[in-house]
Amino acid sequence: MDDESLIILGVASIVSAFIAMAIFDHKGRSASSGFALGFFLGWIGVIIALFASSEQAKLDQRKFDRGEIAQCPYCKEFINLDATTCKHCHQPLLADAIIRKHHTVRPDKCTNCQSRLQESAKFCPYCGTPRAS
Repeated sequence: MDDESLIILGVASIVSAFIAMAIFDHKGRSASSGFALGFFLGWIGVIIALFASSEQAKLDQRKFDRGEIAQCPYCKEFINLDATTCKHCHQPLLADAIIRKHHTVRPDKCTNCQSRLQESAKFCPYCGTPRAS
């Protein structure tokens, strides 16, 4: 093989590695496994990544951590934020009983830019956001 063919092969391997990595990450699987699959198998690895099943539990946990879904207080399954009954255990839900991800607010950090605040500061010196109480 000449140098030009090796460069093309290397670029194709890297491109397929990043595509397979993105697909695996989107499906809740290990991104590094997707990278290895795409790098060593090329476009065949991308095709395998496309047909691989998704890890729904990991995807749901990510959505819960971002506050996009809630958790049923009875069966602990993930549900929509506006659900009135659980789709898993069929229990009626009260809005205040639904388990939501609570983001803790640290009073020594700005809630907007995460900069460290001095104890006496009422506003963030970098972005001007009022200090959380």
